[in-house]
Amino acid sequence: MGSAPVELRVGGQSYRVLSSASPSELKRLAAVVDEKLSQMVPAGRAVTPQAMLLVAIALAHDVEQERERTVRMQERTVRSRSRSEEHTSELQSP
Repeated sequence: MGSAPVELRVGGQSYRVLSSASPSELKRLAAVVDEKLSQMVPAGRAVTPQAMLLVAIALAHDVEQERERTVRMQERTVRSRSRSEEHTSELQSP
């Protein structure tokens, strides 16, 4: 399946990208990167490869924090479910 390249703008530069992702998804993700870049690079400053690397690291950090938060929530859910089952069992015992 041949897909057409998608034109993305990040940090004031254009990139042509081929991907199995939809053009709308690529543009949405590029907008996320561009927003993070604008938060980290002062206005009027050139976007260097180092700046792009820092943005990638910052976004990877955000992903890791979200994963940790998700794991903690899942653990709390399991503990809560276990306590609920214990209470239900106690209520059903004669």
